[in-house]
Amino acid sequence: MDNVFVMENHNEALAYWRRLGVKDKTLVHIDSHFDFAWITDSDPQALLSLKSLEGFKKNSLMNPLWNLSGRAKEELVHIGNYIEPAIKEGIVGEFFWVVPDFFCSTKIRLRRLKNQIRDSLLRNPGFNTKVVTENNCLKAKIGKVNLTVCSLEALPRIESDALLDIDVDYFVNNNALWLHPDTFARILKQKVPRGLVTIAYSVEGGFTPIEYKFIGDYLLALFDDSLSDTAQYRQAMDSLIKAAEAKKNKALLEAESFLKEAFVLCPDSAAIQYHFSMLYYALGLKRPARDYYWQAVSKDGSYRTLYNNRGPVLEENSRLHSARREYEKMLELDPENFHYYARLGNIFSQKKDWGRALENYAAALRLHPRSHEAYAGRGYVFLKQKRLDEAIESFTQSLTLNPHNPYANYWIGAAYMNMKQYTQAMRSIRCALNNGFFTLPQARWRLVFIYWKNKVYNRMCDEIKYACIASYYDSIKRIA
Repeated sequence: MDNVFVMENHNEALAYWRRLGVKDKTLVHIDSHFDFAWITDSDPQALLSLKSLEGFKKNSLMNPLWNLSGRAKEELVHIGNYIEPAIKEGIVGEFFWVVPDFFCSTKIRLRRLKNQIRDSLLRNPGFNTKVVTENNCLKAKIGKVNLTVCSLEALPRIESDALLDIDVDYFVNNNALWLHPDTFARILKQKVPRGLVTIAYSVEGGFTPIEYKFIGDYLLALFDDSLSDTAQYRQAMDSLIKAAEAKKNKALLEAESFLKEAFVLCPDSAAIQYHFSMLYYALGLKRPARDYYWQAVSKDGSYRTLYNNRGPVLEENSRLHSARREYEKMLELDPENFHYYARLGNIFSQKKDWGRALENYAAALRLHPRSHEAYAGRGYVFLKQKRLDEAIESFTQSLTLNPHNPYANYWIGAAYMNMKQYTQAMRSIRCALNNGFFTLPQARWRLVFIYWKNKVYNRMCDEIKYACIASYYDSIKRIA
């Protein structure tokens, strides 16, 4: 391939496409995620220039998704929606989403995938389409662009230059590789012989486990024709894959043997040194584990991140005890990393151990005085302790650093409500809704109460409808 780009966040692909001026290309999006969400970028100020009800109706049909967050359009683009502007700007003329094989391996899974795509497309109230099944593939239209969802084997051969958009999380299932990169590259090069390649690691956010981040570098070696000699590197990466599989199967000494093979072939690889670190920690050898961790970090600083362990994913799934052990393990390797202290503060906060939560937030802020997460967490503890002035001060510091944090906006709104400052509470909770908490039932019901206290009964009635809908879907989600 002529052009191959590697990035962390998948939405950076859009910047490459724009910079290279590509138009009307076939997009082959290879990912575990659709990454197509509608962007709420319509300017509400446009409503002020309308002079009739007919004009309002027409404008609403053309621009049904209003940007109420106050952010610029470019700030609204993220890893889950960057394909929509690519279609809107004419970069993409046809759209293939290549999903992992197991996504469509049974009729139930294929139906689930079909419902996901239909729901995503219908989130735009001005948009209507059908998703149909053809030969174990799903087909739909996004405006004038044809969408096909299929497995790699079902992808048709594309003769024209294409946009090959690859996410490393495609290769990982249940924390293990389900498809070897060599096999993948061989099949894909037969299907799409020419094009521009973008490869996203997607470690930040917990989509790709960091132990498989090296797959992105492996793909670069497989697709970049300008790299002269990759045979030794491929052999090293193959040994690294075997080491990861052996470690997952608890065959730790076998994993060590494969890692040593990989290290001889590629001694400067941060990925191999990171794997050594995790393996030696599992073997109880903490001194070499620390040494290898810092060797990896010194070669590639991206390995020193909150997501270099399973803690965030475990925490998100409410496995707090396991998450705590992960963060404490990482503190043994990297005691100056503020991220782990902030997350431990969150865990103790969820357990209502307010004293230990505050200790960890304080440790995070000593190491990094601009940690908006630690300020927000500390504010929540103060709120629960009824220390309202301190809570508002801490939330304000968090929002100064990250104004669009829905968590901090929501809880500072709760603090204002406790102080009966309903106007400030309404503004903060509205900001939380506009920045991601729009389906949170508690936020909706708080607004109902505020409108009732302020005697704004028409707004209260509207908000009751939204609150009931949000509560209904929240109940269904909890049951599921």
